[in-house]
Amino acid sequence: PMTPERLRRIRAVYEAAVDALAAGHHAVLERECAGDSDLRQEVDRLLSAREHIPEWLEQTHRAAGNAVLLDAPSTTTSHCAPAEGIVFSPGSVLGQRYRIVHLLGQGGMGTVYRADDLLLGQPVALKFLPAAATASPSELSRFRNEVRLARQVSHPNVCRVHDIGEAEGLTYLSMEYVDGEDLSSLLRRIGKLPPEKALEIARQLCAGLAAAHDKGVILRDLKPANIMLDGKGQVRITDFGIAGMAAQIRDVGSGTPAYMSPEQLAGTGVTALSDIYSLGVVLGELLTGKRPPIAPGEIDLDPAIERVIERCLEPDPHLRPASALSVSAALPGGHPLAAALARGETPAPELVANAGPVEGLRPSVAVACLALVIVGVGLLCVLRQKHDPINQIPMENSSEVLAAKAREITKSFGYTERPVDTLFAWYYDMNYPRYASERKDGQIRERIPARYPPAAYFWYRQSPQYPSTTELDTDPSFFHRETLEPGMQAVVLDSEGRLLEFHARPSAGPPGNVTTRAFGWPQLFAAADLDPANFRETPPELTPGAPFDAQTAWTEVSNNVSNGKLRVEAAAFRGRPVFFRVLGPWIRSGQSPALFRGTNALAVAVSSLLVLPAVCSFLAWRNARTGRSDRRGAFRLAVFTMLWVLLQALAPAHHTPAAAEFTLLYQALRSAVMIGVLLWVIYMAFEPQVRRRSPESLVSWSRLLGGRIRDPLVGGHLLIGFAMGVGAIVVAQALLTPPFQSASLFRNGPWLPWSGGAVLAIWFSHLTLAVFGGLGYMFVLNLAFLAVRRKWLALSIFILVSALVSAPYATGPLAAVGRSLLFFGLTAIALTRFGVLTLAAAMYAALTLLDFPLTTNWSAWYAPTALLAICTLLALALFGFMTTLAGRPALASGVDERWVR
Repeated sequence: PMTPERLRRIRAVYEAAVDALAAGHHAVLERECAGDSDLRQEVDRLLSAREHIPEWLEQTHRAAGNAVLLDAPSTTTSHCAPAEGIVFSPGSVLGQRYRIVHLLGQGGMGTVYRADDLLLGQPVALKFLPAAATASPSELSRFRNEVRLARQVSHPNVCRVHDIGEAEGLTYLSMEYVDGEDLSSLLRRIGKLPPEKALEIARQLCAGLAAAHDKGVILRDLKPANIMLDGKGQVRITDFGIAGMAAQIRDVGSGTPAYMSPEQLAGTGVTALSDIYSLGVVLGELLTGKRPPIAPGEIDLDPAIERVIERCLEPDPHLRPASALSVSAALPGGHPLAAALARGETPAPELVANAGPVEGLRPSVAVACLALVIVGVGLLCVLRQKHDPINQIPMENSSEVLAAKAREITKSFGYTERPVDTLFAWYYDMNYPRYASERKDGQIRERIPARYPPAAYFWYRQSPQYPSTTELDTDPSFFHRETLEPGMQAVVLDSEGRLLEFHARPSAGPPGNVTTRAFGWPQLFAAADLDPANFRETPPELTPGAPFDAQTAWTEVSNNVSNGKLRVEAAAFRGRPVFFRVLGPWIRSGQSPALFRGTNALAVAVSSLLVLPAVCSFLAWRNARTGRSDRRGAFRLAVFTMLWVLLQALAPAHHTPAAAEFTLLYQALRSAVMIGVLLWVIYMAFEPQVRRRSPESLVSWSRLLGGRIRDPLVGGHLLIGFAMGVGAIVVAQALLTPPFQSASLFRNGPWLPWSGGAVLAIWFSHLTLAVFGGLGYMFVLNLAFLAVRRKWLALSIFILVSALVSAPYATGPLAAVGRSLLFFGLTAIALTRFGVLTLAAAMYAALTLLDFPLTTNWSAWYAPTALLAICTLLALALFGFMTTLAGRPALASGVDERWVR
């Protein structure tokens, strides 16, 4: 026990040692402490911290007079008696593992000892909690949960919590021992710190607090006494005694009142924003030497620092900075990314992710972007109702109705066997618009819903057995009439159910009850809603794809169709038709209906990279070898792309319970792996170059790739991207789209409403294309920067060249150039002002609005497909809106100038 007599003895030896050492007599200390190792240890510790001796000597006098047991002084905190009346003297061993060295101090939440971990051979700090705090099983369980949570926080600026245990009836926490001084004693000793050192400590403090918040830990008692400076001058946040998760905190009022937020003092709640308030108090004390509030003019403080502290101390939690990292970024000189670039270094992905603003958009900007998305989608529905072919072609019959009609036609032709497997889909026929354009009349018809040409086709296929292969059934936008297997029949109808084509391949078996009489051709004309009297027989020109024993053809006599006459070809085998086609002059005899799926400049750009696989592989290998590549980000992106492409490939495919399904799965996996590996190589090859020259374009992207989905900056950049994409499509649709009669409308029209699997495939493909597009254009723009070295010139070249390359894919030079300039101008703005994440979001919104049918006729059978696109886009925009606000009020009054400032 450290009695008053013992304290007096330590003081006497210390004073003698100080005098002797000053005179150069080192033997005095050895003589005075001969045979008393504990005494020698205490005096040595005093000699190593002479600046604290006067305070400690005063405490010694008080202790001697009042018989209060005091431990030797330390450089960490003030010393007072341990709680609960239990004192662990130096040398005591607890639990056969920890040897007590000396008392470090005591606070409201327990007593802290310096100890040695005998098992691991390293110093630790043992904090003994008050018995009252762990008296009930529920309280003890809560402390254990908090320790379990605090152990997850691993950061250089946070003191690690190791374990929880019991000794002498008291519960203790074992923590990392930090040999240094707390900020409280430092500020009492020297007053305010120099501005440079204060800002350095402030940024480290913000980094440690952000690491705790990332794991869900709320400190609740952040104050200078719980912030240490170790021997290297590094900040270490200590004392997690009352830390916890916001959802599990019950004793809201725990903490030090001088550093508690208004909501914590009122007992209404505690969140991470409560720690931000405490951070503001600590920063004020650290930078001014005084605790806020500070009278105006009392301290000469940098206005930028003053604004940061004022925002941290806002009474309303929603008006405070969203995170500790945003506080660090707002402090003067808080640009580590710019510092790395100035040194000529390639900033690490983690540095890029933590650079830039952490707060999201201003509430007014977020509201404006969300309003643009909502109003823009509504306006597009109105415009597309007037412009889209799908809304002008008669589409009263759904896919299921036309499939039933096709089965009836097939049965009426003598194919009465019950089908086991069926498949159907829609597609556009581009032959007539092309034919009209070649004739230079520029007009398809006054209205498309005329009898012919059918602008949209519906095809149906049935079979009495499952197909031997589904290799050609992975994309229902194409009707492979030449690949019918024995026993299959295929029907092509227009949108009103009229027969346009019929194909059949008789089974290889015996004919059965099939007669050998001639087939009645008028039955085919009736299914096609044609009058045989208007046709005369003519020599056939087409060769059916199935065996036949009768063939003929007819040409229309009266010209009931503008721009040419119809031709009909047919063939039969053993009394049943095997071939029938209605052809206009826009389809040459040996030509299949032209199918169109708009040429995508993105696909051209991505496929062009395949020409240089060796270059990409070499760059990826070099970047990986030098350590510049973002391996974790590339791996995550590749895995995500593989899974998404796999879903995209499997969704529209025709699945059957047959052996062909395994082949289909293998092909889908092969495509997914190839695309994933390709993206991994490209990302490893070019991403470090962008991170070195334009890292600001990767900030929000790096955060998203790192798993920070709910980061306010990520939400803001997503919302801006959706707004840009919707706005671009509205402008293009309203000002740069030719009238409905032009053939180009079909080339830019949406996908036709297919089955659910095909719709999901398009839905999946949009995200893949957006990711490839955002990264691809970023890499191309970076190459332009490398080539010309001037940003404005590189942007001009990028916009002009890209516009000219993509313009030929649209009809009409003015509209083509206008759309291309609009798209690539927005692409350049998105990349240079916000980054690749914004561009990817803009491309996703544009693809969704272009490929899905939009309509104002919500009773149409394809309206749910349009509703899927609209709801997806609005839900993502709303997610970005809520995320970027991060709990801030969207329509707060009286704070606009604060956000502007």
